[in-house]
Amino acid sequence: MDKSRMTFRFRPTRQEPVQEARFVRESGKEARPFWESVALPHHKERFARPSFHRKQRPYARTEPKSRSPFGGGTWLWSALLAAVTGIALGLAVLFVFQNGASDLHPTVTTMDPKTAPRAQDSPVTLPGVQLTAYQVGVYKELERAKKGVAEFEKMSISPVLRSSDGYQLLVGVAPDKTRGQSIADALTQAQIHFYAKEYKIIERKGKLQGIAGKDAATLASVLTQAVQLMKNGIEIAIDPARQEKVGDWRQNVQTFAGQAEMARKILEKAGKKGELIRLDDMTEQLRNAASSIASGKELLMTERQLVQGMVDYEELINKLIP
Repeated sequence: MDKSRMTFRFRPTRQEPVQEARFVRESGKEARPFWESVALPHHKERFARPSFHRKQRPYARTEPKSRSPFGGGTWLWSALLAAVTGIALGLAVLFVFQNGASDLHPTVTTMDPKTAPRAQDSPVTLPGVQLTAYQVGVYKELERAKKGVAEFEKMSISPVLRSSDGYQLLVGVAPDKTRGQSIADALTQAQIHFYAKEYKIIERKGKLQGIAGKDAATLASVLTQAVQLMKNGIEIAIDPARQEKVGDWRQNVQTFAGQAEMARKILEKAGKKGELIRLDDMTEQLRNAASSIASGKELLMTERQLVQGMVDYEELINKLIP
């Protein structure tokens, strides 16, 4: 037989139906109990016996677990532990609050308003003045100076007493000697000996005694207006055309009366009686001088009123800022 000519026909093998795996892992592979994968059949029966499992795990429970929610008693221990922990924390917090309560409240310190620092107590400036004064006498003692005033009054001259370098008797003021020639002429005509000298009021800077804040600023502003009004009045009084020029100045003096009233209230509140007297007199002398110039009264009478107002201002600022 020629085998080279023989043909073979292969038939497909019969495929056994795949049995469904009893256990399938998540990865998709088949998972079987280990005794089913053992080659020997008697091993399978041995591993399936309950006695084998008891020998391998002698402490394993074979009876079904209790399904009761109170089974085992473990919940009781957990509840007791939570209760003890809560009580301990509560007592600890209570102890902290009772012993540290004082630290929770801020300490408030009060200060006496009289001794407490004031942020608004800023220094003020009271302007100075430099004039030429006409002096008719000077004394070392006050009593002798008063007697000198009385003697001049007999001659219809009323000098003003100024306490500086002794006690000076002044009868007139002018911006300088040249413009004060009319005062010198009036004194010469009245046959009164005089001496023209410098009249200087030193500028004061600092805090007002007993007056602070806005009141200090207001008072300083009023006094600055007052001294400027007096300087303007001095220039008008010695002007030959003073009656024609006095109108506007007199109006300003009348307007100043409202400002002076504000200053009065400040001094009254601060209890400054001496300063209040000088402020009132200064305001009064300004009004009198304006009336004297407007009515055409003699020069020396008007000058006396302006000198008194200037001396009041000097004494006032010296008391406010020593």
